[in-house]
Order: sequence, then C-alpha cells, then structure tokens
Amino acid sequence: MSSERAWNLHVPKPELSKAIELNENNGFALQNRALAYSAADEPEAALADATRLIELAPENVLNYILKGSILVLLKREDELTAHVEDILRRFPHEPNIRLAVSELFYQIGADDEAQALASDTLAEGRTAAALVVSAGRRSTGEIEMQLAELDEALRIDPDFLPALLMRANTLWMEYRFDAALADAERVLKLHPGHPEAYTTKVKVLLDTNRQRDARRVIEELVENSATDARGLATAASLYERLDDISKARETAQRARELAPGDPYVRGITEHLS
Repeated sequence: MSSERAWNLHVPKPELSKAIELNENNGFALQNRALAYSAADEPEAALADATRLIELAPENVLNYILKGSILVLLKREDELTAHVEDILRRFPHEPNIRLAVSELFYQIGADDEAQALASDTLAEGRTAAALVVSAGRRSTGEIEMQLAELDEALRIDPDFLPALLMRANTLWMEYRFDAALADAERVLKLHPGHPEAYTTKVKVLLDTNRQRDARRVIEELVENSATDARGLATAASLYERLDDISKARETAQRARELAPGDPYVRGITEHLS
C-alpha cells in the first residue's frame, strides 16, 4: 500500500481549494487537500474531501484507506467498522487490502478486530505481507517468533521492504549489530536514501562506538534528501543523537521550509526548538 510520502504535502490549501473551485472533480487536488487538512488538525474537512474522492473514483482503494485513516484520527470506531465492511464488500479477494484495514483497526485500538482480520488473512495464505503484519503484532516476549516470521517473509520475497526494515530494527534491539547493518545496507541498495534504513545504520554505528562513521552516514542522508523533507527531518533527529543540536536544528529548519504542513516534519522541528 502507498504511504503518505506518495502524496504531495507541499502545496498550500488555498491553491488546492482554488483548483477545486475551477474543477470540483479534481481528484489530485481533493486528495492532497484532504491530507493537508489532516496535517493541519482539520479532520472534519479532510473527511469531507476523502468522501468526495470515493464518490468520484469508487474503484480506487487508496481513497478508502485515506478515509479510514481520517476516521482513525477522529476516533470514530463505529464509523470505521462500517467503512471497513464496505471496503471488504467491494474488494473481497484482496489480502493486502485486508491487511491494510486490519492496521486501521489496530491504530484506533480495536485490537481484537485487527488480529482477527490479520489471522484470517495469514491462514488463507502465508504471504510476505501477512507474515510482516503478524510479526509486527508480536510482543517483546516473542522476539524469536517475530524474527522467524520475518525470515519466512524474506524467503518468500527477499527484497520485501517492510520485512527488511522491521528485521533490521529488531536485530538492532537484540544487539545483533552485524545482521542489522546488513539488512539496512540491503534496503539502501534497493532504495537509496531511505530514511528508516539510515536510522538503523546510524543507531548501530553509535552503539558500536563509531561516532565518526555515524556522522558521515548522516551527512550522506542529508545529501540524498535535498528535496525530501522527511529525509531531512530524520537526519535532524539523528544529529540530535550525536548531541549536535545546532546541526539538528539547522537541518530541521530546512525540512520545515520544504514541507511546513507535514506532521512528521513539524513534530521533529517543534521537538528541537
């Protein structure tokens, strides 16, 4: 499924609203305005745009996931349940969609419903995506079971990004630094500039007392994120790990200038201010 990074959070709401006034069926503008409203803590307005998107393109599952994520923000569990039922009726044989809506249940705190959907999907077929969702729900006392599921997922699809990222972070938490670094490097080979992989790599280097190498890696992330606000925000948080607060604030400000409405960027910037 696509993430927020796939959408453009840089366009101001007034420009999007003007585009919608000119063409009320402008799906691109509606989608991006819904995200901008969400980032600006205006979820009711975001919900209206997401609902309109579904009316315009009922075949586009991303519009349904967007609306579901907004209902999560609004903490409307009953409406989310009805919305998920509608999604599953419209897309009955799509395991990845079932996993995506199980995550919506998980985010709103409906853990039983989330686990039921994920378990049913896994029982029907041990896909890489289903195994990663199952691994992500494991408790801290089930690390070896989590790693076993991630290993299985990567046997099915050796380049499956969510499995590589989760396994790298889990291995780091278990002090298995060489293996964690190998997974992070694999991600960066497949997806150059990926902020989460850089984060794991820096954490490993710092925990093994290689501060100079860690700084070099952060500088590489900054260089690769010239137009990526979230990449720069991640680099800012990593500079903070190096206790270089001045550089962290400078990098966070660059990110904020690129995407002032992005909630992740805003959170990092406010934390460092």
